[in-house]
Amino acid sequence: MTGNNQNLKELFIKKVTLQYKTLKKAFYELDRYKQGHITFDKFVEILVSWGFEARETQFKTLFNWLDYDKDQKISFLDLRNSIGLEILPQETFFFRQDVKHGKSVTCVYEDCWEDNKFNQKSHYCSLHQKIIKNYVNDLFVRISLTMTSDEWTKLSEKI
Repeated sequence: MTGNNQNLKELFIKKVTLQYKTLKKAFYELDRYKQGHITFDKFVEILVSWGFEARETQFKTLFNWLDYDKDQKISFLDLRNSIGLEILPQETFFFRQDVKHGKSVTCVYEDCWEDNKFNQKSHYCSLHQKIIKNYVNDLFVRISLTMTSDEWTKLSEKI
């Protein structure tokens, strides 16, 4: 499994989503040494054992994205805040009582058959909403790095 940073994120999210029923179980698998967190070296070791192939910089980019509080280790809270509870439900809350059930609509992302969870505001499932959101965030970061401070301020004001 090779590719760019975005593909690596998508592959990682897909692997976690398909293999584990809950985010907590996914974290326990990732935390093989039962330290309560995952360091970069252990993270790369796990991804390589899963068959992921990428440059170290790509692994580092994925690790930094998952490390929500930027303390150089991934905790369960980091994983929850980066991947999100919308991808995998909390272990004790499988049924949402606050969602009014409406017409079921399939995600419009290419080759995705996931239901959009009765979301009237989007045509994408929660996984692809998160992927698109992260892509746009990464795009803005790249744009901001190419601009001067004044140019970025002007652009931000126009938006």
